[in-house]
Amino acid sequence: MYLNYLEKNTMPNGLGMGGREELFGLWLDYDFGKGSVAPSCTTFRSPPLSPHQQLEVRGIEVWALGPEEEDSDEEEGTRKKKSALDSNPEARALLDIMGKTRASDGYREKSEDATD
Repeated sequence: MYLNYLEKNTMPNGLGMGGREELFGLWLDYDFGKGSVAPSCTTFRSPPLSPHQQLEVRGIEVWALGPEEEDSDEEEGTRKKKSALDSNPEARALLDIMGKTRASDGYREKSEDATD
């Protein structure tokens, strides 16, 4: 997997899976709005994922695997309700990369235990 979101012109900005630069099995541009597929994927030796080389992205579903983080308040039975954006900096970073604004910014106070 390849991911570059730095604002430098030396390497392409986006997300690539399978293959190599300019020949990724699946490539999503930096804003995740457009992408492409290679005619074949050398990594997996598989046919193209789409009959069309250029793609327009309608939606992306992101999954995470691993143990759930423990909440110290949960042990006491008083779990605090907090925003997913406060407890999940990865989700916040993806929104920033895509240029999506967060509607709640400026309208609520950041929780005390939010990660930056």
